[in-house]
Amino acid sequence: MSKVVMVGYLNEPVFFVILGTIALDIINNDYNYMKTKILEQRTQAKNERLRSDLQDLLMLLENRPLRFDLLPNLPLTTKLFLNCLSFFILNIIAVLQIRTFYS
Repeated sequence: MSKVVMVGYLNEPVFFVILGTIALDIINNDYNYMKTKILEQRTQAKNERLRSDLQDLLMLLENRPLRFDLLPNLPLTTKLFLNCLSFFILNIIAVLQIRTFYS
């Protein structure tokens, strides 16, 4: 592919949405890692106040998860885009098979 064609793909809005979902998945992995580290520190804490504060922080992270939505009930994840991509490919294959069958 030439460089001009590659630059043309960078202007597509879908490209930015896909980059956003990849970034959100990376952030979500770090978020889950942070939750497990807090849980480990809470179980190892000898001070009751520290244990209570870590429990409060863990409850805050569980009650307010890091989540971005496209629509009110449609989360922005890579799984959504992979499912849409597989749906479109499946339909394109079906249309091409029907076209070749009737031609």
